This record gives sequence, structure tokens and C-alpha cells, in this order.
Amino acid sequence: MFGSRRVDDEMEVKKERAVRFYPNDKQNPAKSTFQGLKPDGYISSRVGNFNTGRSIVFAEDHEPWRKRILDPGSDIALKWNRIFLISCLVALFIDPLYFYLPKVEAETSNKGTCMKMDENLKNLAAALPLPQILIWSAITNSGADHNNNALALIVLVQYIPRLYLIFPLSFQIVKADGVVTKTAWAGAAYNLLLYMIASHVLGASWYLLSVERQTTCWKSECRKENSTDGPSCAPRFLDCSSFNEPARHDWSDLTNVFHNCDPSNDNITFNYGIFESALKNGAFSTAFIKKYFYCLWWGLQNLSSYGQTLTTSTFIGETLFSILIAILGLVLFAHLIGNMQTYLQSITVRLEEWRLKRRDTEEWMRHRQLPHDLRDRVRQFVQYKWLLTRGVDEESILQALPSDLRRDIQRHLCLDLVRRVPFFSQMDDQLLDAIYWRALLLMEAEQVTVNLPSSTRTVRALVEVEAFALRAEDLKSVANQFRRLHSRKLQHTFRLHSHHWRSWAACFIEAAWRRYKRRKMAKDLSTRESFNSQTDEQTAEETVLEEDEVNTYSMSTSQPKQNLGATILASKFAATTRKGAQKIKLQKPEEPDFSADPYD
Repeated sequence: MFGSRRVDDEMEVKKERAVRFYPNDKQNPAKSTFQGLKPDGYISSRVGNFNTGRSIVFAEDHEPWRKRILDPGSDIALKWNRIFLISCLVALFIDPLYFYLPKVEAETSNKGTCMKMDENLKNLAAALPLPQILIWSAITNSGADHNNNALALIVLVQYIPRLYLIFPLSFQIVKADGVVTKTAWAGAAYNLLLYMIASHVLGASWYLLSVERQTTCWKSECRKENSTDGPSCAPRFLDCSSFNEPARHDWSDLTNVFHNCDPSNDNITFNYGIFESALKNGAFSTAFIKKYFYCLWWGLQNLSSYGQTLTTSTFIGETLFSILIAILGLVLFAHLIGNMQTYLQSITVRLEEWRLKRRDTEEWMRHRQLPHDLRDRVRQFVQYKWLLTRGVDEESILQALPSDLRRDIQRHLCLDLVRRVPFFSQMDDQLLDAIYWRALLLMEAEQVTVNLPSSTRTVRALVEVEAFALRAEDLKSVANQFRRLHSRKLQHTFRLHSHHWRSWAACFIEAAWRRYKRRKMAKDLSTRESFNSQTDEQTAEETVLEEDEVNTYSMSTSQPKQNLGATILASKFAATTRKGAQKIKLQKPEEPDFSADPYD
């Protein structure tokens, strides 16, 4: 009693320590007092079957939910990491749009050009909280140089925390889930999106620096005019807000600032460098959509070519910007090609393996000189197996899962198939669970002849089928552990569906019937002989002595006929007996010994 009690206690301890994976919390068995992680990632406690939300044992459960530990590998943590990553990417796309705020516009009265703010983008900038606070002073001030410097500083300040968050978030997602995205195409699109965002940032920066170079040229010419006897040039004259001032009209009629800063004039001394194409093509004065896509194309083109087509001036800022383009292009292009190749190869790797295997199969069949009918059957099987499984090995997937998940999956896949077998339909669920555990799944619709080693029959799938295989040693292992197989009902069911037992039963019935016929024939023969002997004795007593010679003559003529019939029957019986003795008897199948211990 004490020994069995100890075994039961050990079994209970093992059950409590086991971990089972269920699709929901309703199927979780009762557990002892412990502290675990809920599916949402927060730590909670359970006492028996009652989920109290707070533990009466652990004091840290009385802390507010803001201070609780969040599991970094939980679903809610991964979901929020992806949300933060997407928000950072959206912010990276929106922030460079502030670079397009300054706009160079030609005056309708041909009084030169001026700089103004794009009203549509200014409203967008004022709608967001952080840019509204940071660029409010820049919007209210009309100084062109102050606007450009403030906007550049603001965007750079906003980019620092977002760039700081993107890479750790991606690393955490990959560490917890393995990949950033669920599918290969989404992963390739994600890396391409990062490359396009980098091109978008470079194009917007190029536009802003082009405006800066334009204002630099204007201010340089203004300083030259102010040092001579020419008209006085004020920095506010470069802004479109001073267009209606009389002093501005007088200055625009006499100044050479706009003529000396015209990029289409080959006689100017100011070198625009890589920003000359933006000024010549009128990217400043066009609509926002045209301006945006032109700058995006410039950034994508130079990022892909590593800035090899750029012709820079001696301006240090321009040279550093070109160096940044070359380095960033090398790094991002290598990152894009490597990641996209990895994601796209994950799609076609199984297809390439199947093609190589099919080619090797064709070469092997050609080398072995197989006939055409066998080649067609092999090709049909290889093609059908690829269409059915797509190169996925289901058995290896199941072996990588925990034992409880494997058992539940095999129960789900094999339940209907096992119930169709009459021998298994008589078993309970506990015994069927053991059979599921030892079952081997076969998902291929085999269209070739398969000779099973444990049977003399040949199985061939004529239509699309789904079956499973149960090995004999596995069934013996189950039978040794479950004594319910000793029942007469299961044994009779086993004999009913066993071809060996059926053959032996047919031969046994045939032999019993022959023995019955032989016994009946021998009994009839002995009865007939005894009847004839009694009749002869009565006839001999009733005859008179005078007729002794006549009776003796009649008996001598009838006795040979009766002896002849008995002799014929005896010869037939002897021949049948000799034939049965010479015939090889079918051995009776051995009874399955379910009670025997395989380790004895």
C-alpha cells in the first residue's frame, strides 16, 4: 500500500511539472499555487482553480499594473513592438515633408523671384503636436535664412529618437518571433520600403539644400551690392511677403542679384554643384506632387549609383553630403540585396530542391534503362507528391513539436480514420490516445505499388487517399501496456479481420466437415453390416433341413454382392484417409499473448 502510494505521489508531481500548450485557457488543468505568465504577457497568480488576479502569497502582485513585468516574448509585446515600428516608419516618411516648406516663386510682373512658404504644407505642419511647437517661431518669422535653418534643425532633432528606436525594435521582434514579417513577400517589401524611405529622405534633403544654396547666392550678391554705390539690398526683399512694398519695387528695378544667381546663365561665378539641376529644371516653382516625385527620383538614382554621377563644387557642406550619399548607398544597397535575396530564396528554395531531385531521378532512370511505363509512373508519383506536400516533411514538423501538441495533432488527424477500423472502433479514448501517439502519418496519396513487409498483400491507391500506418511493434507496445486488449470481444474482432485467421478458420471448417462426413459414412457402413448379419442368422434357423442345400446355394450367390459393396466403401474410406494424411495441414495461428512482458 505504501509503495503504491509513493508511486501515485510521484506521478502527481510529474503531472504538475508538465507543461501543456492549449489554444485557450479553458482547457488548462487545475494547478497548485504558482506564479505564471498569462497569455497577454502580464504576470498573474492562480490558487487552485480560482483566478484571483492577485496572489495572497507574493507581495509583488499587489503592485499596480503599471509596475508589472511584461513578457518580451508574449503576443501583446510583439504586437506593440510592431505598432511602434510602423509608427516610426510613418514618422520617418512624414518628417522630410517639412523640407518642402520653402518655395521659390517667380513674380508675375517680372520683378525677379522671391521665397515663400507652401501654405498646404504649413497647415500640415501646424496640425501635428511636436512640429507645431518647434516650428511655430519659424512660421511666424519671415526671414528666409532663419526658416531654412530652423526647419533643418527641427527635422534632424526629430529623427534622432526615431532612428534610435527602429533598430532595437526590429531586433526585439526578430529575437522573439524569428522574423519581422510573417511572409517572405512582406519581408522583401519591408526592406524595399526602408530603401525607398532613405531615398525619400535624401531627395527632400537635396531639395532643402538646393533652396539653401539659392538663398546663399542671393545673400552673397546682396552683400556685394551693399558694398558698392548700387541700390541697397535688404534681406527682407528676398521674401515674397515684401512684394507690395515700394522700396522693394525700386530695388528690383535696379538690382542684378537675380541675374547673377540665375543657374541658366553661364557667365555667373557662383557654382551650384549638385544642386544645379534642381534650379535649372524649376523644381522650386512647380506643384508639390511634381516636385516631390522629382526629388524622390533624384534620391533613388544617386543612392543606387552610390553618387557616382554627382559633380560637386568646393563647398564643404556639398562635398560632405555627397560622401554621405555614397556611404549610405553602399550600406543600404547591400542590406537591401542581401535581405531581399534571403526572403525571395526562402520562397523558391523548395522548388529548386524539387527540380534538382527530379533531374537526378531522370538521370538515374536513364542510367538504369528503365522502361517507359515505369518512368511515367515515377514521374507521375514525383509530380503528385510535389503538388500535395510542396516539399514539406510533415513528420519532421511533428517531431519538432512538444509531445502533448504532437498527440493532440495526431488525434485530430487520425480520429476519423481510426474509427473506421472495426478493431479500433471497440476501444475507448484512452487506448486510442496511445495508438495516436505511436501512429505514423502518411499524407502522400501513393499511386505506386507498395509491398508491406508484414503482409503478403499488395496495396495500391487508385484514387486520392489519406491514410496512416501503424507498425506491428507499436501495436504490441500498446497491447502490453493496456490490459483491455485481453477481452474476448477485441480478440474476436482481431480474428475476424485477420486474413491469416480467416484462412485458418476456413481450412479448419473444411477439415471438420470432412471428418464429419467420414464418421457418418463409417457409421452407416457398420449399421448396414450388422443388419445383414442378423438377417442371415434368422433365415438359417427357419429353414428346414431339406432346403439346406438350396439355402446354402442362395447365400453363396448373395453374400459376394454384399461383400463387394462393403469392400468398395472401405476402399474409398481408406483412400480418403491416405489423401488427408498426405496433405500438408495448415498451422493454426499463434494466439497474441498480450499479457507477456517484452522485457522478461
